[in-house]
Parts: sequence; C-alpha cells; structure tokens
Amino acid sequence: MEALSIVIQGPIETSECSIPVIMKRLRQMRVLFPLAEIILSTWCFTPNEEWLRQRQLKVMGIKVIQSPDPGPLECTDGSGKYRNNINRLLVSTQAGLAAVTRPLTIKMRSDCFLSGRAIIGLLNQFFADDMVLHRQHDYAVFSRQLITSSWVTRDARGSLPYLFHPGDIFIAGRTEDVRLYFSAPLATTAIFSPVTTSGMWCAWRYVPEQWLWVNAIFKQRGKWVFDGNFSTSSDLIERSERYFLSNFIVFNPRQLALHWPKYRSKYLCRGLFSTYNYRRWRYCYNQVFGTKRERLLGATFSVPIFIWRQGYR
Repeated sequence: MEALSIVIQGPIETSECSIPVIMKRLRQMRVLFPLAEIILSTWCFTPNEEWLRQRQLKVMGIKVIQSPDPGPLECTDGSGKYRNNINRLLVSTQAGLAAVTRPLTIKMRSDCFLSGRAIIGLLNQFFADDMVLHRQHDYAVFSRQLITSSWVTRDARGSLPYLFHPGDIFIAGRTEDVRLYFSAPLATTAIFSPVTTSGMWCAWRYVPEQWLWVNAIFKQRGKWVFDGNFSTSSDLIERSERYFLSNFIVFNPRQLALHWPKYRSKYLCRGLFSTYNYRRWRYCYNQVFGTKRERLLGATFSVPIFIWRQGYR
C-alpha cells in the first residue's frame, strides 16, 4: 500500500526486548508492507547500536529518526515517588510523524508487532471516500475516526472510572489526524495529583492517554473538557463516550493481527471489564447513533461491571 506510512516509536533495546528481536520484527514489517514508508523513531543510539542504523536498517529501507531522550517525568510527595514516560512518548512520536510523507499512517510501539496485513483491509474499508461512519458534529475532533486497539482503551461506563481515555498502543488513520492526536505539549509534574474515589486511588491527575486526548480536543475545539481523575458525573460520562465514539473505531488485537508480548506478561486481566472490545464498541456506537439495537449485549455487560467494581472497592 503506497499511501501508507508506519511509524514505530520507542527504544530498540529494553530489558524485555533485545536488539535481535526488534530487528527480526522490523524485517517482518518490511516483508508484510513492501510498499509502505517505514519510520523507526527512537533515541540517539549508543556506540554499540550505531552499526544497526548504518547497515541493517538502511538495507531494509527503514528511515531512522533519532531524538534526545527527555527521560521520565517524576514526582515525589508524602505518598511516594511516581514516574511515567509521557514526554518520551511525545518527543519520539512527534519526531516520527513529522517525517511522514504519506496520507495514511499507522503509529505503533517498538515493543509491538504485526503478524499480518489485516489493517490494510480496514484502512481500505473505513477510509474510502464513500465510507463515512455516523458521527456527531459537536463531538468530532478528527476528519475521520481513527482505528485503535482494545488494549487500554477505557470504556466510560466500564469497571474503572477513567474518562477520556482512548488507547495509544496502536493508532491508524489519516496522517493529519494521527498527528493531531499526538500533538499535546510536553507534560509537567502538574499531571501528578493523587486522587481517590470509592476505595480507588490513582497517582495521576491525567494518565498519558488522557493527556493526549484532552489536549487534542482542546486544540481542535477550543475547550478543556476534563478536569482530571476522578472527575465524574452522568453528563461527563456521556460526553466522554460521545467524544470517543465520534472519533475512534475499536478492534480487538486479533482482528488487527497485532501482538504486544508485554501485555500478557504484565497487564493480563488488569482493568478487566474496563476496556472496549469490538463488540462492546459496536453496541455503544449503535445505541448512540441509533443504527441498530443490541440490547442483550448491553445487559450482559452491565452485570460483570457491577461485580468487578465491588471487587475493586
């Protein structure tokens, strides 16, 4: 697909993933997408890594963008020390997206990989000129909905009270929209603000996914829509849902042929019943836009949600 760019963002060597493994995955990506523009946006290489850029990546036709590592964002208070990598995500993603020259873009992490070309069919289906999904103008941020993975894509009515929380593990769509989604300014320690609600605790006023999304909404629509965790009300839940459904399409990893080994080893069952899967997204979408009724699915979803929330508390 010549219209496609793929931005792979993140480090090329971690404690969980070695350089040979990353290189194998990059070769696989080139085989799967021979006509795509592939960009690896990472940090400045160490001397031991430099030969990879000079030889193997050049042979594969993969463009390399190197950025200075801004390091993690950290905060310490009476409750402990907190850190996240939001600024690392922003710096390397924005640098990679700035180098894109094609109209469609996939942005994914360097610790993920694709084992098939399913995304090509989805891009052809949802980004054809005559294929426009229903959306509400008052909630539209992007020119078209972006495709995302169900991993960490929080349901506003799910078991955890995280609103305005789409996933950032895998994003695909029009390049201009992908750039907008990742256009947030660098975060400061103001995103840390330990909060509690109903027996739950969170170290962050905004987790990285929320920081990306509320800033994209603000940039496009000029309103700050969310004051942070755990701000909630029935009206806020509804607005979070409508913003999401008007701007994202959710697919399960299997539908995308997407793999994230870290999920199974670190995050399996964490936040269960708090995220969208494809069926849940389709149900909510049909309920909001009135295109189809699937009452049974909605009813069966509410029972485990209730049980799981009590378990957290």
